[in-house]
Amino acid sequence: MAIDRQTFIEAITRFYRNALGNTLTRVELDWVNPDGWESEIYAFTAVEDSSEIPQRRVLRLLTGASAETARDEFQILSRLHQAGYPVPEVVALGGEEDGFDAPFIIMQRIEGGNFVGRFPRSPGQNMEGLRD
Repeated sequence: MAIDRQTFIEAITRFYRNALGNTLTRVELDWVNPDGWESEIYAFTAVEDSSEIPQRRVLRLLTGASAETARDEFQILSRLHQAGYPVPEVVALGGEEDGFDAPFIIMQRIEGGNFVGRFPRSPGQNMEGLRD
């Protein structure tokens, strides 16, 4: 069940202020995918008061996972990014007590496509979309 726009903006603003020590001067919820595997995805753009540069982020709300699973995923992504692998940079890890009622990971937004939509549905189907 996706969070409405106003509730999301209020919760993410509060999280940035309380957990990260940053004040957001502007937040825009760009799009939502409520149908992810064990998660809902919220793409947003935030401007911190210390910078006028918009930060494009994703909040992955792990509705079907535990806090331990979220922590493990956060640590794995962090280590892979530090080692130079092409994964999003993780920004923060939050718990269900942080305003979203489930653990979540905030990370860099990387534009791309829906991999599942590009994956062949049958062995004989053209696999060209996977090579882009």
